[in-house]
Amino acid sequence: MDLQQEVEQIKKELVDLIIKHLEQHKIHTDQAQKLAADFLGELPMKDQKDMLEKLKKLGDTYMEMREIYVKELAKFNESEREHALLRMRNSIAEGNIEHAISVAKSLQISQQMNGSTTVSPSQSTNQTNQQIGGV
Repeated sequence: MDLQQEVEQIKKELVDLIIKHLEQHKIHTDQAQKLAADFLGELPMKDQKDMLEKLKKLGDTYMEMREIYVKELAKFNESEREHALLRMRNSIAEGNIEHAISVAKSLQISQQMNGSTTVSPSQSTNQTNQQIGGV
């Protein structure tokens, strides 16, 4: 899914969430309007990282955006992990074990910086070995 499609999906999710919270009296009309205006004020979004930064900023102010931010962050982290695993598989297939290890370490650091669940190096190695074909 490209960035524009993701932003459109987020818009739909936000509208659905606002409506749901209005019906449940979890948010007032003026807050809903301000949330929508603040979100639209963040457009356009340059790339995925820009989108995550803007969603996080809005999530610091609006509970409704926190839900969306967490979901988008999880999708981003999963995409990064899959990309890193592919790079690691290719490096191992080329006999470049050091590069594969470097990719694994950079992924672990990146996930720690994003607030993802951390995994010990031995757990990471075991998981990676299982994911790349069981060593």
